[in-house]
Amino acid sequence: MAVRIPEEIQGLYEEVKELYRRFHREPELGFNVHKTASFVAQYLRDLDLEVTEGIGRTGVVAVLRGEGPCIMLRADMDALSIQEDNDLPFKSINPGMMHACGHDSHTAMLLVAAKVLSKTPNLKGTIKFVFQPSEEALPGGAIEMINDGVLDYVDEVYGIHVGKPLSVGDYLYNAKYASMSSDKFEVNIIGKGGHGSCPEATKDPIPVAASIIQSFSNISANRQRPIRCQTNIVKTSDTFNAIPTIVTLEGSTRSLDPEDRDYIEKRMNAIVAGHEIGNDMKIDLKYSRGYGSVINNEKCGFWCLKTIESITSGKRHDEIIAFGEDFSYFSYRKPGAFLILGCGLSEFGNHTSKFFIDEQVLLIGVSYWVELAKNRLSGESS
Repeated sequence: MAVRIPEEIQGLYEEVKELYRRFHREPELGFNVHKTASFVAQYLRDLDLEVTEGIGRTGVVAVLRGEGPCIMLRADMDALSIQEDNDLPFKSINPGMMHACGHDSHTAMLLVAAKVLSKTPNLKGTIKFVFQPSEEALPGGAIEMINDGVLDYVDEVYGIHVGKPLSVGDYLYNAKYASMSSDKFEVNIIGKGGHGSCPEATKDPIPVAASIIQSFSNISANRQRPIRCQTNIVKTSDTFNAIPTIVTLEGSTRSLDPEDRDYIEKRMNAIVAGHEIGNDMKIDLKYSRGYGSVINNEKCGFWCLKTIESITSGKRHDEIIAFGEDFSYFSYRKPGAFLILGCGLSEFGNHTSKFFIDEQVLLIGVSYWVELAKNRLSGESS
């Protein structure tokens, strides 16, 4: 596999690696990314860019102005509530917090790309460098930044994410979707508890819960497109010889099209209503919408693929990943493209306590951002 790093970027490996390690060592959660955002803002000011802080509470936006279309390049800054279990010299120093998804690398890549692009002449357009808080926690930082006007005058939006288990140099891009919608549900099944020796005097919610779990998992059976309904948490009493009064189920659903999303919620409500009547129990369903699917635009995808193919000869994957991404808020409102960059083979993937990246992906990410901006703002059309 051949990887071509532009000459102007080759000498920046130590800098982007140092930035990545700095962010990894000091992770912050949600909107409380104050230290990270402050550092990011100062770095961008030192490049003589127009910098605004406090967009979407703690987001940072820098603008490089030119005549022509405006493209937005986005990186996320927040970490996860996970205790790191890696033996790294730059291991997290904040208890219970870890960059277990690679947002530290995203921030480092876009900062160094901004440095290169700030010195690039003849760009026929404007670039907004967007550093977003709280991608990991609903309702997400993207919608907060949108409410504060981050998409004003923006024509196209672009995002990247590192992912395992893809080799460095490989990448994933689906022509239509980059992710699936991610919603949450909670079901409370209220029966009548009692002693395990006298089940006839109770209304046992456990068999009802089991039936609901099975019915939820069967929702996808008659759909042609991929959808998922997973019950991941079952809560009840801790007493082995007692029939509980309440069983609580929690889980997530994932889908691509809005009509599938509506279908899932409608079917869940029907299943719960049927079990409620059939078992003479009170059953409450709370269905909460999370992030929608990230939509890849054909024209933006042209520029995305043209760019990454000029940098690496690695394998392109095109499957749809079932993760949720609040970049969907941007891609619903503006044409965009979202690319997954391979960051190394490992059994420990994103959102695990042993997640780490092969740092060679950092220069690929920087190169992608720089070359994408140059290609898109060259004055050519697709």
